[in-house]
Amino acid sequence: MPGRGRPGDRVVVARTSHRSVLAGLVLAGLDPVWVAPDVDPATGLALAVPPERVERALGDHPEAKAVILVEPSYLGLSSDVASIARIAHDHGAAVLCDQAWGAHFAFSGSLPACAVTPAPTWWS
Repeated sequence: MPGRGRPGDRVVVARTSHRSVLAGLVLAGLDPVWVAPDVDPATGLALAVPPERVERALGDHPEAKAVILVEPSYLGLSSDVASIARIAHDHGAAVLCDQAWGAHFAFSGSLPACAVTPAPTWWS
């Protein structure tokens, strides 16, 4: 199990994270390694965070203690959290996923996968 982050530790953070995450980084003294989402060329809006970018960030910063995601984003889009979690765990990093805007995901197979638990079998 990954250790606790301490001031000066690095964490990989999605650039689309909520400002409360940014405030938490400052208060905890953590050093963010920013991971940018894809951007829709037609609208300029942020899309999902590609797992490959998270993997590259962890490869470039193997000392990173965690990956922090906010899923879904402000625009309601979700990254492939399961793939990102596998990558993070392969690198020995914890995953923190704020899914407050996706608490309903576990209740339908038509929605993105819930970051915490699979959809209940009784719901289908």
